[in-house]
Amino acid sequence: GFGKAGYYYVRRAYSPILVSFKAMPDSSVELWLTNDTLSEVEDHLKVRLGTFEGEKIWEENLQAHASANSSLPVARWDANRVSGAPDRYLSVRSEHGRFPSNRHFFAAIKDLRRAPVEPAVDITQAGEHELQVRLEAPAYAFFVHLEVPHEATRFSDNYFDLEPGERRKISITHPRISLTPEMVEVRRR
Repeated sequence: GFGKAGYYYVRRAYSPILVSFKAMPDSSVELWLTNDTLSEVEDHLKVRLGTFEGEKIWEENLQAHASANSSLPVARWDANRVSGAPDRYLSVRSEHGRFPSNRHFFAAIKDLRRAPVEPAVDITQAGEHELQVRLEAPAYAFFVHLEVPHEATRFSDNYFDLEPGERRKISITHPRISLTPEMVEVRRR
């Protein structure tokens, strides 16, 4: 009855509005917008090519539109533009927060060239049964997750990546246990 890693991944993957990357056989990359809602969607997207160490190679702002119940490519970058390598990633996020951010790696996770990153963490008490956690990564932080030793603990989000400089605020709640900042462990891969 509590969210494990797969729960948070599936919650993002099955979002009614999803933007995802598709690697093409010629090493180009397409960006797809999937709209499973009954209304048309229009949003401003920010796409970034960066290195895991924190260098921004390029960033692009796009306007995307999809009619109800549709899925279509909204952008494409040739192999020279994306210059895929195991030390780089592509990311996309919604300017209005309409869909979860997404990323594309140019190699299998085991082959990525990245150093583990320790995000900066600030935990504050928001009530007897609630904590607010603020995280910020100096470089790309992969598979960041929070743990509390009580199974019924709820997290507003968990098991996510943080881009260099990205800040994220997570709420942790438990209906019966008094939570303290010392209970929280931040882990990453």
